[in-house]
Amino acid sequence: PAYGYTEINIGRFKEAAELKTIEEKSEAWQDWKRRQVTELLELLVNKTRSLRPDIKVSATGCMPYVRAYYEAFQDWPSWLKRGLVDFVTIMNYSPRPSEFKRWITTAKAKTVDFSKVNIGVGAYKLTRSPETFKQEFLIGEKAGCGACVIFHYGSLLQNPALGSFLISDENLQR
Repeated sequence: PAYGYTEINIGRFKEAAELKTIEEKSEAWQDWKRRQVTELLELLVNKTRSLRPDIKVSATGCMPYVRAYYEAFQDWPSWLKRGLVDFVTIMNYSPRPSEFKRWITTAKAKTVDFSKVNIGVGAYKLTRSPETFKQEFLIGEKAGCGACVIFHYGSLLQNPALGSFLISDENLQR
């Protein structure tokens, strides 16, 4: 999406890049916006850690990775590698388990320590597909990540098929 075109941003970019015009798809403009996101994160993290050095800092990253990098201007693998954040939770909201698994494989390839990545399952999108939710949750659990987390705006108990899987004796024993 085309955003970031405030007068201040345009002026700062043109000055930094020594350009007179902006093209949305230009590498310079996209890299600049990505740096702005990272610099804001650095500012917030540095301030937070100056107040609480022991605090754990996390970020939520988009998936697929190409969306994170080129649309949301997130470079969450570099944030992890540099220690800017302690962990990232990626929003892996695919309605297809094969795609869900492929996105995890991509995320794994982009990180040095996959235990610092949490896999977010979009349960709110799968309330009518409890079997898909179960498959994706189990794929996430077996991926070697830090944790498999659930994103849902309501209660999972609104759909007994979702809730019963998570509170089954099998899962409670893990």
